[in-house]
Amino acid sequence: MLADALIVMAMQKGICRGEKPLANLDQLITGINDRIREYWSHGKPIIFIQNNDAALVRGTDAWCLMDEIHHTDEDYYLQKAHCNAFCGTKLQAILQEHQVEDIEFCGTQIEGCLDVTMTMAHGLGYEVQLQQGLSSTHDNQYMTAEQTIAFYEHLWQERFLAVV
Repeated sequence: MLADALIVMAMQKGICRGEKPLANLDQLITGINDRIREYWSHGKPIIFIQNNDAALVRGTDAWCLMDEIHHTDEDYYLQKAHCNAFCGTKLQAILQEHQVEDIEFCGTQIEGCLDVTMTMAHGLGYEVQLQQGLSSTHDNQYMTAEQTIAFYEHLWQERFLAVV
């Protein structure tokens, strides 16, 4: 099942291959690339969201999308300086331009950027979906990455997200 648009969050070298290991990275890359190909084949928009802050400075190697992630010049690329990808970007305008009603999300920092942006999308009236296994994060001081992923997927599914 495809949404009207796919948003790929923070699949940047500095996050995915940084100091801490990202959980299930190989599976994440494969799964995201499969979804990208599917959206391309149906002519649906793909929007890459990149963090642009002190740790991920635009133009640096750490800021760049991972080489393994499929992307083309026809895709959209938005830079954000806030956890909410709608804040200070043209995300809402792009979604409106394409008459998007439902969005599939994938990518990294499930407890940060993904959580905040998906919650905002829901609040703006979009239907929100996520394929199980296509989001990730790092271990933190409270939970392993796997526990964090399971916690958020359960939390979202109970409230507003279709985990497919």
